Amino acid sequence: MYQVFGVKTMLAWFTTLCGAIVIIRVWLLGYQFDGSMADGWRLISSSIAIGTLLVVLIGQTKLFSYLCRAPLIKSFFPPIDGIWVAELSSNWNKIQELQGKLAEDSAKPLMAHVTIKSTLFFVRMNLTSADRYSRSKTIHVTVSRDAQDSSVQLNYMYINETDVPLSTDSPTHNGAARLNVHDDGLCIWMDGTYWTDRKWSEGLNTAGRIALRRPDAPSSRE
Repeated sequence: MYQVFGVKTMLAWFTTLCGAIVIIRVWLLGYQFDGSMADGWRLISSSIAIGTLLVVLIGQTKLFSYLCRAPLIKSFFPPIDGIWVAELSSNWNKIQELQGKLAEDSAKPLMAHVTIKSTLFFVRMNLTSADRYSRSKTIHVTVSRDAQDSSVQLNYMYINETDVPLSTDSPTHNGAARLNVHDDGLCIWMDGTYWTDRKWSEGLNTAGRIALRRPDAPSSRE
């Protein structure tokens, strides 16, 4: 999630945090600084260690997901950690139409369960289709903020695995997606597009729309 602001900004914040720790230790906690270079280095290095520990404890543990729910913080780091329900629709029915093989249920959306693990330094996503036919896991995720409207996007690549694939499917394939994160003040949801390289040599690679909502949220948005 740090990518929302970028490495330079996060380093600037970390430097500010360490500086604040130095000030607190010297002026409020009575650190006895003798003025020597060696003691100065001990003060600075130990303050950096304390700052690093704080970042790890807050940013890399469950505390980060709770922190993201705070009204001020979630405007910077949206609280996407947890369980989601996904609805996927693809162009598979169009592909089948071209082949003259349109199935009755080919146009129905695919439902899936998604688990997102979000910390300050990484985001991971795992998806399992509701019928247990296939599962996916991300291999690379980035988070970005639009410079124009400050909206947040998730951009990721994933690998999909299918234990017993249909003749038109493959045991594994790669895919990518771009999700926009929405927050209307009452709930957060995500939607966007995805595409795959599934059986691309046979012209069976797919693309479509994906929408994520919390299990207790409405199934559709206006």
